[in-house]
Amino acid sequence: EKAGRLITADPDVLCAPLHSVKFFNVVMLGIATATGATGLPEEIVRQSVETRVPERFRAVNAQAFQIGAD
Repeated sequence: EKAGRLITADPDVLCAPLHSVKFFNVVMLGIATATGATGLPEEIVRQSVETRVPERFRAVNAQAFQIGAD
């Protein structure tokens, strides 16, 4: 039996600087990447977020990812 690690995060608190909890998925991606849960290098995931979202949302998604990574 494999025991994992549980990480809790409050969307209202973490997304307050973003003014919307709609970006919580990207915050969680930042958390998962920073903790090694994705198994992917942070820079690769960051670049993917920045290139796969519409330009008008890139800055806020980059900020959301950084909030999670911190």
